[in-house]
Amino acid sequence: IYYFSNGKEYPGTDEFKERVRFIGDINKKDASIQLSPAVFSDNGTFFCDVKNPPDVTGTQARTELRVVLKESMPQSNTKIIIGAVCGALILLIFIAVAACFAIRVLHNRHDYEG
Repeated sequence: IYYFSNGKEYPGTDEFKERVRFIGDINKKDASIQLSPAVFSDNGTFFCDVKNPPDVTGTQARTELRVVLKESMPQSNTKIIIGAVCGALILLIFIAVAACFAIRVLHNRHDYEG
């Protein structure tokens, strides 16, 4: 996807060339890149291989990229949760009032039986 050598950037294949840029800081040992915009065909597993001469071996870093629709990601469930809790409380209050009313009605019938 991307190469960085001797302080120069070399975008890789045409598929990523216009969408990838270096955002890391070599002085802080950060070789981060940014791919924007990401598209569905970008889904997959990517490996990062850093070689810093005279070192020629190293452990590759593995990254799993999953591209999803923005609309399909949960935005905020706070409003739904608050609405559900308020609805449940109102339902419980309604049931309690109905139960009290039913107990009174049944209790009053027993008082007048003779």
